[in-house]
Amino acid sequence: MKPSATSICNASGRFGRACLLFAGALLCVSLADAASPFGQSGRSGRTPARQSAIEERIGQLSPGPAGAQSELDRPRGEQEARADEYRRLEIEKKRAEAYAARLARALWPAAVGGRVSAGRVRQSGWDENDRRFWWLAAVSRQAAEAAGEYARQASLLAASLARGQAVRDGMERLGERVEQSRERLGGERTDLLAEPDELAKLAERAERAERAERAEQAEQAGQRGDALDLGAELAKLAGAAPSGAARALGGLQAARGKLPWPAAGELAGAPPNAKGVGFSTAPAAPVSCVYPGVLVFAGQVRGMGSVAVVDHGRGYFSVYAYLERVVAEPGKYLEAGQILGPAGNYPPAGGFGVYFELRFHEKAINPEMWLVAGQ
Repeated sequence: MKPSATSICNASGRFGRACLLFAGALLCVSLADAASPFGQSGRSGRTPARQSAIEERIGQLSPGPAGAQSELDRPRGEQEARADEYRRLEIEKKRAEAYAARLARALWPAAVGGRVSAGRVRQSGWDENDRRFWWLAAVSRQAAEAAGEYARQASLLAASLARGQAVRDGMERLGERVEQSRERLGGERTDLLAEPDELAKLAERAERAERAERAEQAEQAGQRGDALDLGAELAKLAGAAPSGAARALGGLQAARGKLPWPAAGELAGAPPNAKGVGFSTAPAAPVSCVYPGVLVFAGQVRGMGSVAVVDHGRGYFSVYAYLERVVAEPGKYLEAGQILGPAGNYPPAGGFGVYFELRFHEKAINPEMWLVAGQ
């Protein structure tokens, strides 16, 4: 049964509107693809390739967390170029979307208002119009797929730009934290570098205060008469019978001109009416026994601070005065070089030092003849 003219006309009207709608959609998408920054879409496959290239570029422009620190150290000019690239991509995307929208608005009236006459349908024939209908239906599917691909690409680009912006924001926050950490660590480093100096100053002040206290105590002891008189003490030692250890010693005769200095330093003046020599030393420098002997005295002597007296046998004694304190134990045998105590305040040296004297029985002898010259 053949269709009636009325049914053909109605069908042709629907067919014509469908054709115009499908053709308009295809034209809109084709023009939009040609004008967009992504190139042509559809079966050509170039749009996904372009999208992949843009994704790769955006990935290169978006540093990951591992490279955030190196990115922060790059020149400011490169950062500005990165920002310009982001802005350019966003502008291209918006321009393409706006152009496609304008084309759609321009073609929409033609698509919905198209008319095809019944005579033209009769002239073309039902079979030809049917073929056109199915052909345009296939074209419509391709157009819909192309439009969907464009929307997907636009969404991917927008997401990539958003991720890049998020990374940039994170880098800025990281840069602020790094700078704050640098400032904090710089301050801590300065404090740590200054701490040893402060500790050294505190230790030096404490040591000076301790020495001053000892000197004051010695002075007060001398004023009270608690301190001993060196001459009287040496006379007592010379008149006393030597101990067993001292009796075994052979004296200093063989050491004439060979004795080491009692402390490292320089020669300094001696107290008034003294028969020995003085030495200027470093603060609290160690004072050592110059020859083997027995420590027979360790104590405070009026006007001379802490004093150590060593018996070398055969009536020979060595005297070490102005010590800060005596650390060796009285009555013990000492080897040459064994420490008696640290040097104390020695007024003739204007600082730290030691006074050294040799005695034969009660008589003072010049120690310069016994010491190594120019040590």
